[in-house]
Amino acid sequence: IRKSTNRGSSFTLSTSGMAGTAGFVAPYVLSPSQPHILYSGRDIINKSTNNAGNWFPTNNNNALDGNPAVSMAISYTNSDTLYVGTSPVFSRARLFRTTNGGTSWTNITGTLPDRYPLDIAVDPSNSRNVYVVFGGFGTGHVYKSTNAGNSWNDITSNLPDIPTSAVIVDPNNSSYIYVGNDFGVYLSTNGGLSWNEFQYGMPEASIVIDLSISPQNRMLRVATHGSGVYERKLVDAPAITLLSPNGGEFLEIHTVQKIRWEQILVDSVRIEYSTDAGSTWSVIAQKYTALVPTYDWFVPETPSSQAILQITNLGNTSIVDQTDGYFTIGYPSVSVLVNRGWNIVSLPSYVPDSSVTALYHNSISPAYMYRNGEYIDTTLLSGGIGYWLKVSNVKNISISGLLIESRTIEV
Repeated sequence: IRKSTNRGSSFTLSTSGMAGTAGFVAPYVLSPSQPHILYSGRDIINKSTNNAGNWFPTNNNNALDGNPAVSMAISYTNSDTLYVGTSPVFSRARLFRTTNGGTSWTNITGTLPDRYPLDIAVDPSNSRNVYVVFGGFGTGHVYKSTNAGNSWNDITSNLPDIPTSAVIVDPNNSSYIYVGNDFGVYLSTNGGLSWNEFQYGMPEASIVIDLSISPQNRMLRVATHGSGVYERKLVDAPAITLLSPNGGEFLEIHTVQKIRWEQILVDSVRIEYSTDAGSTWSVIAQKYTALVPTYDWFVPETPSSQAILQITNLGNTSIVDQTDGYFTIGYPSVSVLVNRGWNIVSLPSYVPDSSVTALYHNSISPAYMYRNGEYIDTTLLSGGIGYWLKVSNVKNISISGLLIESRTIEV
């Protein structure tokens, strides 16, 4: 442990008096109620009562179970109440509690799984509410105790079965719990009965290492493994955020595109789109469950370069979100290579303008089609017919429109 007394300009080593052997990452905590008291976790738990000036071992200089500590959490109101999780290095993983500042410790492992207890959180409003999260696979990943660890309930619920490394409780609302795992951040607004994704603004599948809360501005801060550090406002009310499309995309007409969103405390939504920058709206889905955060949209034949989406909370229509920018709804394009001189060409798509000059800009002749034993010149092309056409240079011509095959059926 290194300590700074000048806001980080310089640091000094502060480990005097520490006993025991530390793990790869040794945890430490500072008491919120008495900031001069700190605990540091090795296989022996050390304590400082003078701002890390010096340390002394707790538990009469004895290890808790021989394993190094991997996680720690302290009561917000009582500096003598501390929880410690140990790594399963020499024996199974365990959880311990002290209520007398480390003089004695109680094994509160109970029914917790034998996995790495990567983080512990104490409810700031009630020190008897404790949460612990676990790494590994195949067991529960989030556990809760309402009696200071005397018993545990698995509240993993609908979270994915992946290593979970961080947990924290909103200091203003004990029912709001945030966890971080190898996919990102998740939020429960009901004390852990169910979970919602809370990923917006982070790279996809970010491996979360730690979570913290800045109480002054109500921000959740997320440290990841290799993807950076992020912050986002804590949830105080129902919210919904459109994720995609979100501006800049090209959506091909008559294809299925996924509309994705993230919601908190929203049950059902209305989804609409506009092709005129929001002046008028058309309904995609009048009522759709928000708990399934995707909708398969069959993109209509309404070409636009100023398309936007809007999603509205039907429980409170003032809660609404739109795409951050315009996206484009357009026809698919087919590339046709023509060589200098005469070429046989055709029209592969239904297009708004089928004139030769609109489609083949480098043409220097009318188009000739063969009918009833003779060639007939024309300035308009039709689908399903081959034409002779003379062009001035080699070029890849892009023809945009609904493919003719899209309006055929098998018989």
